[in-house]
Amino acid sequence: AEAKLAAEKKTLRTEEARFRGEVAHVQRELNASEAKEAKEAKAAHAEESRLRKEVDDEKHAADEAEAKLAAEKKTLRTEEARFRGEVAHVQRELNASEAKEAKEAKAAHAE
Repeated sequence: AEAKLAAEKKTLRTEEARFRGEVAHVQRELNASEAKEAKEAKAAHAEESRLRKEVDDEKHAADEAEAKLAAEKKTLRTEEARFRGEVAHVQRELNASEAKEAKEAKAAHAE
């Protein structure tokens, strides 16, 4: 009976050691899996941050380009208005000069 009990104890210790080995193996796999997930999550977060920054930079550049374009349009409209004013002024002077010439020609013809 004592020998049987000793053999059973040995068997139980062997099984316990095997189970402890399996638990340790599963724990190592779990730790490796969690480390891999953490690394992937960190990489995904870094990529997301990089993409957000890229989008923000592009949006900022687009806003700056839009503001520059709006300023150029305003400048062109101002120049256009100034040129139209000059053209109108020259046209009035031309009309006045032509009217004066016609009046002088008429007066010369009447004499």
